[in-house]
Amino acid sequence: MNKDYLRLRQGDNYISYRMNSRAGQIINSLNKLAPFNCGRILDAGVAEGRMLSRVAGSLNFNCAVGIDSCPDAVSAAAARNDGKVKVFRADIVKLPFKDGVFDIVLASAVLEHIWDIDSAMREFYRVLRPGGLLCVTLPNPAYDFINSFLVKTFHVRRHSLTGMRNILCRAKFSVLDARHFMAFPFARIALEGAFVRLISKMKLGFLLFNFIITARKREEGQPFGC
Repeated sequence: MNKDYLRLRQGDNYISYRMNSRAGQIINSLNKLAPFNCGRILDAGVAEGRMLSRVAGSLNFNCAVGIDSCPDAVSAAAARNDGKVKVFRADIVKLPFKDGVFDIVLASAVLEHIWDIDSAMREFYRVLRPGGLLCVTLPNPAYDFINSFLVKTFHVRRHSLTGMRNILCRAKFSVLDARHFMAFPFARIALEGAFVRLISKMKLGFLLFNFIITARKREEGQPFGC
């Protein structure tokens, strides 16, 4: 993350709406798939710390860690969380942690900002314990393309849900949950939940604006499966 993008995130209310929408989806997925009484969570690309604060505050973790390559983001995240989480400056493709130390890794609205996604996946896989979960959110690539003409997104790559599923499988993750969400990118609309369920039932999820994938690190000898 760079300073300009951090400043944009801190100043726009619609980004807060998107963050809260993504956080709600992440919390729901982890509540269903990761019934940990305690554990360690890493937010890879912590930005100003709102996502980590929301997720760690809703779930019962005994250690919450965030990393970002931008020193201003690290300072903002540390100040927002008031010492409740550990925040470090680090590169997402070269994480400064030992193997197998986290139960969950989050990468929310992050992977569209990096070129070397395969190296990021290798690092996520390495720092997760066997059976640990990786939770990823990304914008719908069609919407992201249109949005790039309206605002400066700082995105360098676009990924579809199917493409990201294939990347995760190639990186030795088993996909457990994959779905589109968010009916409107700027504010919640009336009956949004019912509308999203209807769109999904009609197999038109590609019309929604974001997607989430939660995947498990396969244990040694576990059969391949996505």
